[in-house]
Amino acid sequence: YFDRVIYTDISKDGTLQGVNISQTKNFANSIEVPIIASGGISNINNVKALYDLSDIGISGVIIGKAIYEKKFDLRNLIKFSGN
Repeated sequence: YFDRVIYTDISKDGTLQGVNISQTKNFANSIEVPIIASGGISNINNVKALYDLSDIGISGVIIGKAIYEKKFDLRNLIKFSGN
């Protein structure tokens, strides 16, 4: 038993081209386990778009290259997350 699945869109991973919302949404709708989305996240707007889908089971995001390349300020992300 597991309580989360990490979903990585490998066609977007590391590209900083933005998250594939429709594919991520389709995957989240196809399973009953909450997912953590990954792949292509390039700015805080991508994070907000995924957050808006929390009602269908998207429970988190993995942000890699966008942080490494300083595409957005971590302080703004922390403020957005409410922590």
